[in-house]
Amino acid sequence: MNNNKVTNKPFSIEYKETISAFSIKEHYHNAHEIVFITEGEVEFEISGKNYRAKKNSILFINNFEAHKNKLITFPYKRYLILVSQDFAHSYITNPLLLSILKQRPEKFKHMINVKDNCSFLINSMLKNIINEYNEQRKQHFEVIGNYLNLILINIYRNYEDFFFTSISNSTLEMINKVQKHIEENYLDEISLENTAKAFHMDMYYLSRLFKKVTGFTFKDYLIYQRLSKAKDLLVSTTKSVTEVCISSGFNNVNHFIRIFKIKEGITPLKFRKKIRES
Repeated sequence: MNNNKVTNKPFSIEYKETISAFSIKEHYHNAHEIVFITEGEVEFEISGKNYRAKKNSILFINNFEAHKNKLITFPYKRYLILVSQDFAHSYITNPLLLSILKQRPEKFKHMINVKDNCSFLINSMLKNIINEYNEQRKQHFEVIGNYLNLILINIYRNYEDFFFTSISNSTLEMINKVQKHIEENYLDEISLENTAKAFHMDMYYLSRLFKKVTGFTFKDYLIYQRLSKAKDLLVSTTKSVTEVCISSGFNNVNHFIRIFKIKEGITPLKFRKKIRES
């Protein structure tokens, strides 16, 4: 089953039911993913962390995190949401709520087993989101964004420990802005030094804070942002490796191939072949 979603849509949602055993190999999405399970039991592996998800489990997977899963009991019923980086920044403006999608400190947990009162509201909001998404009436993304914020607020009120509460909202907001700066300018020659200057910060302070909050060094975050674009292009286009290299912000094809193999464990061409054959 090919579950590597390549889409330019800012947001998508679907409700799926599976009535037979299956497993999905390690894959990625070029968007943040939210999975809410209403029935069944599934084993997830997300960035090396293992979870056993069941009814009322909700999982948050960001766009850099490879993951795989295996169905344990069925029928398996779930909502699948993909949120682009732009949509997340535009409609989830509270940095604390946004942190569950974007920040990956060392002890971050991807899965929350929500209680019935919380799951009832989540289920209700997701049904409303699907209706808005399918009907696409005027301002439907604004309405979807409001419902998504209500879901996150409800989760935060009941499961505060899963959010990044150890630093101030203003600090989180600043790191979110730096992340957005990288996401919007990854094709340019950006660096920790010139980014720190742009945000009027000490370079070494920004480096430490960025790593603490996001779980990535500044350099790795930039690399993964470029690799995310490169993987999209490898799967969705017939561009050569050199063209993909240039179009994803790498300026040297040999460097691109080497970095891709280090981070993904496979060359770009083998990645393309593997995904298209899966």
